[in-house]
Amino acid sequence: MLMIACTDKNAYYERPSWLEPSVYEVLQKEARFTNYLKCVDRTLYASALKGNGLYTVFAPNDEAFAKYLASKGVSSVDNLSDTLVNKIVS
Repeated sequence: MLMIACTDKNAYYERPSWLEPSVYEVLQKEARFTNYLKCVDRTLYASALKGNGLYTVFAPNDEAFAKYLASKGVSSVDNLSDTLVNKIVS
């Protein structure tokens, strides 16, 4: 006896509509965490924060970043070292 079933496997693995957005999406929507998200994108944490999961993130907003960058004499998060960016995000 042979049984075959055809199902749409892509639909099975799609994100459910009732699931809350990812941490990354929430921070993007706030529109005051752009520097933090630039840092996240430079780390391995990006895939985790863009995906599903329960995470608590204490993210500095752009105003905090402006003060921090000024204290370091740096004009942009792009000028921060990868090591420092990883420390900020983690």
